[in-house]
Amino acid sequence: MLEINEQFTQIYDVHYHMVYRYLFYKTGNKQLTEDLTSETFLKAYTNFTRFDEKKAAVQTWLMTLAKNTYIDNYRKNKNQLYELSDEMPDGTEFENEVLSADTYSILYKAIGELGDNDRNLIALKYSSDLKNKEIAVMIGKSENQTAVMLGRAMEKLKKILIKMGVYSYE
Repeated sequence: MLEINEQFTQIYDVHYHMVYRYLFYKTGNKQLTEDLTSETFLKAYTNFTRFDEKKAAVQTWLMTLAKNTYIDNYRKNKNQLYELSDEMPDGTEFENEVLSADTYSILYKAIGELGDNDRNLIALKYSSDLKNKEIAVMIGKSENQTAVMLGRAMEKLKKILIKMGVYSYE
């Protein structure tokens, strides 16, 4: 039993920030993110003996759990409003620059105008640093389809940012 605990502790240590950033990106609320991250890792620990690394990588499995935990919470509390946090989680980067709270707020608002699928793709790609291949497994699409969908989502985001007056072609 100790071996399983040690394995899980290593997985937790390596992947905690990735799961936290993804959920923060989805919720924009620090307290809710902490709750959902804890719930995700509790589910992972409870089901760890059933995890098969031949079927999926650990981070793909964890991100699928995080996505499902977020969806479950949303369904249970869809009428509840959460206040957006002013601070960003540690390690959040976009285009290799740390965003200020104001910039993050603008970006979060713009992402909120996208459809659910586009928001989820962008969150998986940029908050969790997943590769297209890993995202493809999670969403049940080919790697090529995933790349095309991500490209389209980013184009939509760019158009929203242009409309908001915070992005321009140079």
